[in-house]
Amino acid sequence: MANRLGLEKAGEMKSLGAGYGFGGEFLMGISKKVKMGISLGTLNSRKQSETTLRLESIFKLNTALNLELSSFPLEWNAYYVLSLARDKNLYLVGGFDYCFAQLVYKMNMNETVLESSTLSQTEGKVKDSGAGFHGGIGFDWNILDHLGLFVEIRGTYLKLNDWAGEETYSDSERNREVRSGRLWYYESQEGNGGNRYSNLILSEKNPEGFFINSSRGFELNLSGFSFSLGLNIRIK
Repeated sequence: MANRLGLEKAGEMKSLGAGYGFGGEFLMGISKKVKMGISLGTLNSRKQSETTLRLESIFKLNTALNLELSSFPLEWNAYYVLSLARDKNLYLVGGFDYCFAQLVYKMNMNETVLESSTLSQTEGKVKDSGAGFHGGIGFDWNILDHLGLFVEIRGTYLKLNDWAGEETYSDSERNREVRSGRLWYYESQEGNGGNRYSNLILSEKNPEGFFINSSRGFELNLSGFSFSLGLNIRIK
């Protein structure tokens, strides 16, 4: 669309990518080869983006977006242990997740038309929770009688698609509005047969309109693979 209007574009909006996390787990041995566990952790991801649209000296729009995702997964795990040596084990793990998540966003826009500028800011927080499942494989090395080191690769399937919350809009013309509702995804179209563009809106109702397509609740896919490194502390 920018090219069709003769606009110059710099920068791009970035999606949330890989993050970092911490957690702990309580394990109970059922037998020599079977263990059960429950764990609680935190996963975090941040992303900053900035774009600029410009049409010579007539028009300029600068947009800065900050995203911060925090999630708190609660996991129920089952382990099957395969002994490789006296102090080394290979294990398989599988189980279920229930995740509580929060997305905080802040968008600043600076629009200049000729010599007139308007500043606006939108700040919001939405939350969601949902269930998923996981499975993986790991290696456990008993360094001491009560201390072990483990590495693990795990795959997780988890999607959250019922985000809701509140946001505040304000601008340099002293306008202020507080909005609440569900976070929706939709595609807008440039006239009949024109290009489609992705959009997000916080609204009580599903957005509708002649040029609105594929409207649905915003979905965040937390599925993927993770690598873990940690310590096992055994109490006997």
